[in-house]
Amino acid sequence: MFDASSSFLDAALIFSYITKDRQMRELYFRRYIMTHSGISAVWSCTIGSIFFFCSLFAPHDVLSFECGGGKKPLFFFPDSSVSRFTPPGFEKKLYHQLKQPLEEIGYCITRLTTTSLADTAVAGELVMVLSMTSSITERREVRTGAVDSAGGADSETVTFCDTLTQMVVSLLRVDEWSSRQREPVAEKPLLTLGYTPEEMLTFEAVLMRKIVENLRTQYICNLRIQSIPEGATIRSKSGLEGTTPLEWIIPVGRLSITGELEGFEPIRRRIDLPSPGMHTYVIEMSRRRFYHSRFFIPTVVFGVSSAACFAVERVYYKKYQELGEVDRENNPDLFEHNFTIAKNCERAAGVTLGLACASLTFCLLF
Repeated sequence: MFDASSSFLDAALIFSYITKDRQMRELYFRRYIMTHSGISAVWSCTIGSIFFFCSLFAPHDVLSFECGGGKKPLFFFPDSSVSRFTPPGFEKKLYHQLKQPLEEIGYCITRLTTTSLADTAVAGELVMVLSMTSSITERREVRTGAVDSAGGADSETVTFCDTLTQMVVSLLRVDEWSSRQREPVAEKPLLTLGYTPEEMLTFEAVLMRKIVENLRTQYICNLRIQSIPEGATIRSKSGLEGTTPLEWIIPVGRLSITGELEGFEPIRRRIDLPSPGMHTYVIEMSRRRFYHSRFFIPTVVFGVSSAACFAVERVYYKKYQELGEVDRENNPDLFEHNFTIAKNCERAAGVTLGLACASLTFCLLF
């Protein structure tokens, strides 16, 4: 029997999948199991199918960035060594401290998940890998003992072991993610910083500042876009927008843009920014002609159709005129057939010619 409260619970659970609210999803899922323990198999199958398709079509967590437009994703991954050397909560604290400074230079930091590794849309983005290394070095000191009566002194060599712990921050592309790839990347890190547990606050401040500063100097571009003529509206897929001449501070990588200017043909470009520094990109806009319009092809089709209909009309009208009095009396069907085809083609030629003229007008306007 249909239960209104049960139906509401079903709708709430589906909504939680669509809005990606995990806490609400878990809460309603528990209540769903308790409430639907005795429902029919058909209704259970239906609800299960809805959950399946909602999970398929709902956006993945990797794409649900909480940053504004124009930000490039930067994935955050501290390995197990970080949690071994640092106090509890260090990773989470650093993650939240980096959010705003990285947004200011064009990055949107988000945690790396298995979903993001399988997402081809972010295959070329960077992963910031945090790891810690510990090494033991030996140093020897010669200590001089007491002086004897003869003026000599005893000496001994003492060996000391020093432990050096360092934070290593490396950058790796998502599509290159593997334990085999992480090792050579760690040899050329973004930065290394000595770790001293007794100076934790200083360590956190210096680490955050160095990460942002090294990214700014090694992975940030100053892109200047100019157009001929000026005044074109430039938009990027990531949400950046401006009017030329413009200047954007963005991370290295590829940037897809579109440009529009009234009276000129829209453009689409893909800009490669392989290295940091100043980059200037000049776009030459082409003046829009009537044959650039999306209505040009319909104009040609209607024009050709009108000409074809007119030609067929002339052929059948000529056949009609060539029929004599004898044909009209002995074969009236042929007389009517030729006349009907000629008349219909004449009408079709007039209609398609009118459509061609209207489409041509749209070509000039749009």
